[in-house]
Amino acid sequence: MVDVNWTTDLSIDPVQFATGMETDIIEIDAPMEIGIGLPDYYTGATTVIPSVVEQILETADKLMRDNITVEEIPYSQVSNPAGGWTVTIA
Repeated sequence: MVDVNWTTDLSIDPVQFATGMETDIIEIDAPMEIGIGLPDYYTGATTVIPSVVEQILETADKLMRDNITVEEIPYSQVSNPAGGWTVTIA
């Protein structure tokens, strides 16, 4: 391998430089998937209302035309006699 200090050593022999370079060839041994036809689009719900149970939107490996909107968690707050706030999460 040829060592070159690019900021000061500009007098290197081009042949020495070219023959001193190393090249790595990377082989990729993975199956290639070729899809034919239309892409698989997500057609499920695009608005989610928060819940105490898990909700799964089947979006894996699908294209989406719209954004997913997660609604806000409804709550209210009022002052209480102790000088604090009482929060109600519905």
